[in-house]
Amino acid sequence: MPKLKTNTLRLLLLLPVMLCISIAKAQTFGGNPPSVKWQQINTPAARIIFPQGMDSTALRVAAVITRINDAVKSTIGNKQRQVSIVLQNQTTETNGYVGLAPFRSEFYLTPQQNSFELGALPWAEMLAVHEFRHVQQYNNFNVGLSKALRTVFGEGGQAIGNSLSVPDWFYEGDAVYNETLVSKQGRGRLPFFFNDFRGLWVADKKYSWMKLRNGSYVDYVPTHYPLGYMVVAYGRETYGDDFWRKVTQDAAAYKQGIYPFQKAIKKYSGKHYKVFTDSAINYFKQQFNDKPTPSPSAHFVADEEFPVYIDDSTFIYLKSSYDNIPRFIIRTGTKEKMIASRGLAIDHYFAYNNGKIIYSGYRPDARWGYCNYSEIRVIDVNTGSEKAITRKSKYFSPALSGDGKRIVAAEVAT
Repeated sequence: MPKLKTNTLRLLLLLPVMLCISIAKAQTFGGNPPSVKWQQINTPAARIIFPQGMDSTALRVAAVITRINDAVKSTIGNKQRQVSIVLQNQTTETNGYVGLAPFRSEFYLTPQQNSFELGALPWAEMLAVHEFRHVQQYNNFNVGLSKALRTVFGEGGQAIGNSLSVPDWFYEGDAVYNETLVSKQGRGRLPFFFNDFRGLWVADKKYSWMKLRNGSYVDYVPTHYPLGYMVVAYGRETYGDDFWRKVTQDAAAYKQGIYPFQKAIKKYSGKHYKVFTDSAINYFKQQFNDKPTPSPSAHFVADEEFPVYIDDSTFIYLKSSYDNIPRFIIRTGTKEKMIASRGLAIDHYFAYNNGKIIYSGYRPDARWGYCNYSEIRVIDVNTGSEKAITRKSKYFSPALSGDGKRIVAAEVAT
């Protein structure tokens, strides 16, 4: 074969490989220990795979999915393919996801300690509502060019086609809108969910769409979750419940060629993409009606959280920033002194009493990838020395008694 043709063929083969690299993820080594025995519940929409003893949670997840599936299917598309959902109870992480190659979902069942952020719905049910919307998205984005990529490269091909045509803010914004629509709560009803954007509006910050979309290392920018929710809600409430179904079907199929999502919005709303996104943000900005109160400009230094007073002039807090690991600081007047760096932890909460700082530290299991622990750790304020007082535990939000001899904490049983 001529050298020129060989090089051209290599370049053509390299392109999909390079695209795959951006979404590649290492497999979790080891998974769960063999002592975990698995059972399953099958419904037309989902196969719920769960550890023995968690049948009540699995039944609730199956019931929620069955109840909401037909109720919201028409707003994204009517295609349905059964998904396998694995309930993971050996981890202390709070999360859930849906992925392709293979098509599956996992629910990490330890709830978050801060109920202001995700709400007070039972955590497994919240995951069922939110994550199953992602299942419906993937089921219905297998169209056009995305479907052709799947035919050639398998489910990974569809993942590439979908990620290049439908932005991440839509996936999460649509799922948050769905959880708000079909449940008694959902993040769209939580004031905490909008705090970051309301802070920008009060400070009279006017960031471009690209900055809001992509983030910044210079200025604070909210995540794509509230951004996506506002744009999705505006689209649904202004142009009807089928608006996003039509937009995403066109986008995932690449009916408009390059920039398929932007062009689909223009087609079905009559507005240029920039005008549409600006209108969506202004729609919520007007509803909150926060009056700008500009303050002297100051560059963000660090998050300073959970201050605890030792006396009238001295207090301790946790300081963290994007370029430094979290550390405990003691401050008297304007003078700061670092006590110690904080170890790995799921959240930033800590407590203080009688010369000691206490918090829950995160530790992964050395062998099993889905096993990790939340262990109580104590720091002596005077020396900065730290020690773990529990091992292989799942304790959260610990606090010390006034004399420092007793500890109270929340435990999550497996």
